[in-house]
Amino acid sequence: MNGIIGNGLFQRLALAALAIAAALAVMTLWNAATAPEASAQSPADDHGDSRASATRISVDSSVNGVIGTANDEDHFSFQAERGRQYTLEASIPSDSDLDTTITLAYGSVSLVADSEIEGWTPPSSGTYYVKIEGRGGSTGGYRLSLSSQTLDHGDSRASATRISVDSSVNGVIGTANDEDHFSFQAERGRQYTLEASIPSDSDLDTTITLAYGSVSLVADSGIVGWTPPSSGTYYVKIEGRSGSTGGYRLSLSSQTLPDAHSDNRWFATGISSGSSVNGVIGTYSDSDYFSFPAQPDREYTIETSIASGSAVNTYITLYSAVGIGLVLDEDDDGGEGLASKIVWTPRSSGTYYVKVEGLDYSTGGYQLSLSSSADATPTPTPAALAQSSDGRIAFVSERDGNAEIYLMNADGSGLARLTNNSADDYAPSWSPD
Repeated sequence: MNGIIGNGLFQRLALAALAIAAALAVMTLWNAATAPEASAQSPADDHGDSRASATRISVDSSVNGVIGTANDEDHFSFQAERGRQYTLEASIPSDSDLDTTITLAYGSVSLVADSEIEGWTPPSSGTYYVKIEGRGGSTGGYRLSLSSQTLDHGDSRASATRISVDSSVNGVIGTANDEDHFSFQAERGRQYTLEASIPSDSDLDTTITLAYGSVSLVADSGIVGWTPPSSGTYYVKIEGRSGSTGGYRLSLSSQTLPDAHSDNRWFATGISSGSSVNGVIGTYSDSDYFSFPAQPDREYTIETSIASGSAVNTYITLYSAVGIGLVLDEDDDGGEGLASKIVWTPRSSGTYYVKVEGLDYSTGGYQLSLSSSADATPTPTPAALAQSSDGRIAFVSERDGNAEIYLMNADGSGLARLTNNSADDYAPSWSPD
């Protein structure tokens, strides 16, 4: 009897347990059917929607976030130091539909980018703010990373930062007395351009100095078309004008020197009076030839000017119109600085030639200019005229096609040609007897 009762009680308890389990299963199914759907992409939004509630992030770290709705914004703050360079990047995981806009704000300045702000330099040390939002109402998860590096470059040639040609580097002038020095390798026969560009948030007013040997080229923000006198190491200094400070980006580029003019007189570049033409002496053996028509009633000025950043020391030679090319005049530094200048009046009409070359193996850009004034009185050069004790004059003229020696009286009468051959004859002189 007791065994039968015991078995019946056990059966009732087992049935009750089954009923409870069934009820719990029904409740679980009901809750699953009626509960809101969970996000398949990321956890709930946990970053502030304004600067006041911004999430503080550390330099050289990253943090995850979610733009949960079309109007959602995530704000972050971080401490930045003047003299360092910062990069902010919002990376998007593969399962996120977010199309980010990242904004870096300070004062009245806002820098906006799609997903990355690279190489930013703060105008001063302090707290700065970043805002992440979805473009076009997009939503999803992201990862915000903040990194930095120092921008302190050497204060002397001995500690100069080496830069490569056709590259750029960021820098900061942090104090009124700060200087940043750079070095680079330059090759003879190439042309170099150095430029210091200033970002919109920088107060820097640059002075850029290119130094080599005892020569220093100084410019506000760029040295364009400089040609080195020889291959070697050269130095650049960046500093702030009038104590200004801020960030900058120094760029160095180069190109092979163009040779637009022939080094053969027969293929000379034609120029006309009242005009000018640019040229480049690309190597120590390079020369440029030019030709122009001239008349005997005019005075001609032939001169060079040196291009900005050029190291060329021009030497110009004026040749006669025909024959092997009688040297009529030549000049080294009659112009301004390293430039050359010839003022000359032809004795006859014809085509004349000018050769431009670099003195002492110098190279670089220049400009050749030709001008004339009417009604000039022809003046023979000393080498083309000699007068005897009795007043007769021996002189050189090209009136018959090439340079020949003639004789005439002091009053112009008794004209006679003394030489007659295909070669150029010049520099007559009188024998003492």
